Amino acid sequence: MDVFCSDKTGTLTENKITLAGYFDLDGNKDDELLQLASSCTSVVQTAKTMGGNPLDVALLKYAKEKGQTPSERVGFIPFDYSRKRMSVVVKRNGKLLLICKGTPESVIQASSKMKVKGRVVDIDLAKAKESSEKLFRKGFRVISVAVKDVEEKQSYHKDEELGMTLLGFLYFNDPLKPAARESINQFRNLGVQVKILTGDNPIVTKTIAEEVGIDAEEVLLGEDADAMDDAQLEEAAEKTNVFARLTPENKTRIVSLLSKHGHVTGFLGDGVNDAPALRYADIGISVDSGVDIAKEAADIILTQPRLDIISAGIVEGRTTFSNTTKYILNTISANVGNMATLAIISVMLDFLPMLLIQVLLTNLISDGPLLSISTDKVDKEELVKPKNWNVERIGSFAKFFGGISSVFDFITIALTLVLVRSNIPLFRTCWFIESTLSEIIVTFAIRTRMRFYKSRPSKILLLSSAVFGLLTLLLPYSPFNEFFGFYPPTPFPLFLIFGILLLYFVVVELVKPFFHKKAQW
Repeated sequence: MDVFCSDKTGTLTENKITLAGYFDLDGNKDDELLQLASSCTSVVQTAKTMGGNPLDVALLKYAKEKGQTPSERVGFIPFDYSRKRMSVVVKRNGKLLLICKGTPESVIQASSKMKVKGRVVDIDLAKAKESSEKLFRKGFRVISVAVKDVEEKQSYHKDEELGMTLLGFLYFNDPLKPAARESINQFRNLGVQVKILTGDNPIVTKTIAEEVGIDAEEVLLGEDADAMDDAQLEEAAEKTNVFARLTPENKTRIVSLLSKHGHVTGFLGDGVNDAPALRYADIGISVDSGVDIAKEAADIILTQPRLDIISAGIVEGRTTFSNTTKYILNTISANVGNMATLAIISVMLDFLPMLLIQVLLTNLISDGPLLSISTDKVDKEELVKPKNWNVERIGSFAKFFGGISSVFDFITIALTLVLVRSNIPLFRTCWFIESTLSEIIVTFAIRTRMRFYKSRPSKILLLSSAVFGLLTLLLPYSPFNEFFGFYPPTPFPLFLIFGILLLYFVVVELVKPFFHKKAQW
């Protein structure tokens, strides 16, 4: 993953929303405003719990503590992301009153009047907007409340939300997570861009993003995204880190375009509106407390909604990828070298250079230490940016280092033929030892781009290499030597093999920086 997209609520903030205050357009704390707002919620309440929008839950809890009782509801117009508001119709003082609650921009836009000093006057848009923006700049989440007298009807629709009277604002506090800035730095150190995709107000989003160290110089709004074609939005999404006032469709489109641009994109969401984006993201991440549809759409479900868990997962994933790559590179290069040598030399000799059971034994023993490579330590340089499979480079690696392996196989074969003369079992034994030990030893050269002594392998890899290396040397002297077709070599052939192995390791160490530089691995 190289791009991580997330809402700010519950990710950068604690998602412990509380009602911090409320005031009318005169700046006074008006309890009637609180009572009206508490009548306009989508909360589902049982004997023990409240469920629904966190803002509504916080509002109802506060109103209950203040002794405010919601009015009797006779009509309901649900919230949607295009209007960004909801309404109810209640019976109040013998009349029917429509109460509308939503984002300040949305409610102000739908209002033609405002209540100031006990009088209803034409709305002052500049004053209304400034009142809410002051709160946004302080990092509060803000909702507006407006009312309108209505006639009795069988049902009420969103068309009723026109010509309303703006009453005031409620503002909510959602504190930043203490470790939010540190978590964003962890992503940055891992080469992962963090982008905030939220339906919240751009001012409060920008404020919070800057507090945690995200570049929020430009904030792209959902309405701006709607006005762009895919090419324009793809370019904007590449440059922009903060997106506000987004609809679910906006989020899905941005995530999808980032993926199409070549990024591996992760998206963290827990609400119903996040489900489409979770489905389109390369890595959809939800939390255990999220709604069922979000968890169904996600690839990963976190038991705790913490960013540091995700960054730790990235490190774990890259470690696994790096160690898997080590195994593949080592095995392919060794097998390419050994099989190429075996194929060529078989045509040149009048006997089999290695028995089938010895070939199988070579693969079995040399794979022993490689099975423990999953525990190997990974250089920090391997974790600083994401990597993808590159089959062409793997092939280049196999040909380059497999070629070096073949050269030393031929050196071993040539010297051994001179040394052992007509003792074919001894020849096979010497090549078996060199072929098996070379694959084990070269692991410590190609497991890192640095010099081998600057990168410490895991203890398990060291131990397993020593055990299987010792097994390779002891088998020709064991009671099973005849079964495998071995002949116990004298010390001189062994010293010759060790010399060849040492030279092989030194050559690989010397040439590997040139390969990595040329291949830009």
